[in-house]
Amino acid sequence: MLIHQDLTKEKQALEFVKCKNNFLYFLHNYVIIPEVGGSVLYGPELMNSKFKQTIQCSLKHGRVILLATRQLGKSTLAAAILEYLLNFYPSNRAIILNFSKTSGLENIDKVRFIHNNLPIFLASPYKNRAVERRTYIEYQNGSKISVFYPSSATSADTLARSLSSPILYVDECAFIRNMGDAWSLT
Repeated sequence: MLIHQDLTKEKQALEFVKCKNNFLYFLHNYVIIPEVGGSVLYGPELMNSKFKQTIQCSLKHGRVILLATRQLGKSTLAAAILEYLLNFYPSNRAIILNFSKTSGLENIDKVRFIHNNLPIFLASPYKNRAVERRTYIEYQNGSKISVFYPSSATSADTLARSLSSPILYVDECAFIRNMGDAWSLT
């Protein structure tokens, strides 16, 4: 864990470049994750070998379909990856598709939590002062993340319509009503 409070401007700039060039460096040195009773740095000791393989695969190939058991930290890891891509790569767009409003908002809140716990020199400021807009986050660097979920007003054929994004995170795909129809439209 780095102590970043006493870094000079030059060292802060070097840390920014190290983080941008190496996701694992960013993850292990700066990503704070919520935990029951507080929060903890997402250090290497929290990550099993399968998660390391998942990260390496996603960074190498740009896509991952993961079928895994519950409560492993997949959503938290996805939030860290999303924060990394939006914070360090300007004008990026990410979309989260989820099966329910509650789960979708939990996912975007994880991204917000990670962002809010970054040191100031690493975090791209929010575009809007009203960061409590629950279904999306906009950064001053032009990046944006939005969450979508089925509702009584959104049918399967409109859930994914007109969503153009280089980053798509579909959480708990099996529980998204009519996902096959939505996926065939993207």
